[in-house]
Order: sequence, then C-alpha cells, then structure tokens
Amino acid sequence: MPSDDLMARNRFSIRPSLSYQPQEQTRIDLVITAEHNRDSGTQFKSALYPPTGGTTNPFSFAKLGGAPADATAFDGRGRGIERTTTDFNLRISHQLNDSWAINSVGNYRIYDSYEILDADGSQAAAFELAEDADGNQFSQEIRLPLATSGAAASPPASTWCPARASATATKCSSTSPTSR
Repeated sequence: MPSDDLMARNRFSIRPSLSYQPQEQTRIDLVITAEHNRDSGTQFKSALYPPTGGTTNPFSFAKLGGAPADATAFDGRGRGIERTTTDFNLRISHQLNDSWAINSVGNYRIYDSYEILDADGSQAAAFELAEDADGNQFSQEIRLPLATSGAAASPPASTWCPARASATATKCSSTSPTSR
C-alpha cells in the first residue's frame, strides 16, 4: 500500500481523446480516462483525544491506529486507498437547423477500490475500517437545445443512469476483524 504520510498522493492517469466530424453539422468526441491511485491514509485527526506527546491541533502530528490486529486484519494491508477507474465518454452533437441541435452524452465507468482508514482519528482502536467497492455505471443524456438570442433557454433533456455496484465494509476491533 501507499506511504505512511497522510493525504499523500500517488496517482497515474492517462486520457486519450478522438474527434471525428463526418459532416459539417455533426461532431463525435470520444474521451477515455484510465486512472490508478495508491494514495496514503485519509486525514482524520481527533479533536478530543490528543496523541501521546501531542495536541489536538489539527496541524500537529497524528498517531493513528492502535489495533493489535492491524498487522493481520484487512489482508495485511496498511492504511490507504488503492483504486482503479476507467471511464468512456462519448459525445455526439448534430446541428439540425439554425435553431435546433441534438446532443447526446453517454458515459460508462468501471471502478475497483479498496480503502483502509482510521475513522476516529486517534491511536485508539475504536474505528479501524476498510471498504472494498467495485462496480460499473452507465449514463445517457440527450438534449435538444434551442438556439436563442439573449438569455439561455432551458433545453429539454432526458437522462438515464443505471448502475451496478457492490461494497463490503469491515471494522477491525482490538481483538479481531468482523465483517458486515
């Protein structure tokens, strides 16, 4: 997993795009985004319980996670997030006449994420959590904007957004991890 520094970023992303104009009034754009994140722990710090030798000042150091089960819980992974996402975005625009156009925006996303965090922000083993989430989402939007002079008119639109996702939350106590 990532480094021990809170809120550290370790990311790789690539975003190629293609544009095609088969005729003057029609344009097709495809954008593909692939991203992999290996960020360190999400920053939570207790405002009530100071770390040993520290203060509750949010800008001072934090000592997170005191659960003896840390080394074996969550498949032996340390605090942080590992996430992979891939997005496909297709936009098609067609000018019907001087006043009307039709725009279609479709998006498909695949994601897989595993995060371990200390939700209470202290060295206590109260809320050592993990979330394992994956899924895919699809959305399709169609708009018929009317070209107007002056204030913009609200274009009629229709959006369809089915999604499939799964997530498992796990809490690690000071004795053993349990699953819900």
